[in-house]
Amino acid sequence: PISKHQQYRNDFGSGWDIILPNEWAQIFWISLVYSGARPIGQKELSLVAHETGEFQFPQEYPDTDAGIDWTSKIESEQLTYFSKCPPSKRPNFFLNGIASPFRPLWSNIVRDWAVEYDTSNTVINSHRFYVLRDRHRLSLDNLRQHLHSLVPIRISIKGKKGIIDNTTLIYLPTMDDLKDNKKTIVESRHSDRARIEERKMKKTKQSYQKGKTMVKLIEQRANNSEQAIIHDCNRKLLGAITSGAFQFSKACCTGKGFIAMGGLLTLLQQQQQKNEKKQSQRVLIRTIKSQYYRWASLEF
Repeated sequence: PISKHQQYRNDFGSGWDIILPNEWAQIFWISLVYSGARPIGQKELSLVAHETGEFQFPQEYPDTDAGIDWTSKIESEQLTYFSKCPPSKRPNFFLNGIASPFRPLWSNIVRDWAVEYDTSNTVINSHRFYVLRDRHRLSLDNLRQHLHSLVPIRISIKGKKGIIDNTTLIYLPTMDDLKDNKKTIVESRHSDRARIEERKMKKTKQSYQKGKTMVKLIEQRANNSEQAIIHDCNRKLLGAITSGAFQFSKACCTGKGFIAMGGLLTLLQQQQQKNEKKQSQRVLIRTIKSQYYRWASLEF
């Protein structure tokens, strides 16, 4: 049986899914290659998914067990690489207000925005959430019924400044930011939690290894699902990008990710206050290594 593969964004990467018996796979594979088909790997498949705007499984399905395992694996690999770097070559994420640089804390973000948007909402599952993938439910009348969910979004930058990568975070602009969107927005310098912790250990004459304290604090923060996170920086955290790069079909940097439903409702309320009728919303983005915010367009 053969089924047509439907694409959401454009026709790039469209084709057919061929389902074959196990013993037929090699024969068809060789025949297709000899006929001119070009086999690709996971890297090329990710590039095709980025151009089409499709979300990949499992890395972009954070509400599934496979997605959680994938995120934990990537976090472990990046944390191991980070710990092996010399202390002078490690970026100090704490100075930029980034508590968990290697994994978006989705459960914390969803819970914080559910409380922020509706203070009377007391029954909140802080560990499990869901992604609202049904586009027919993404209407203003139905959004308020899904405060414990994430919304798939797409981000794009039309200007010359700013980049979008897999470490980009999405923030909510203030009303002052929207009034003067040409000014440079910079995150204030935060305290170095690792150095403060090392000074405490030195004062109490405890042994420690310089540079390892930051790794320990990052691990502790990633495992803490109860602590609030959206107010860690000067701008409220909406969500994060799971896949970002330059998109050749649009000639600009784009990204795919998720934001909390409560944050999206707050963003829409800002638009209503300004009496703007735009299909895309303006948000602030920032990579984990930068203190500078950049403007971007958000679509959901």
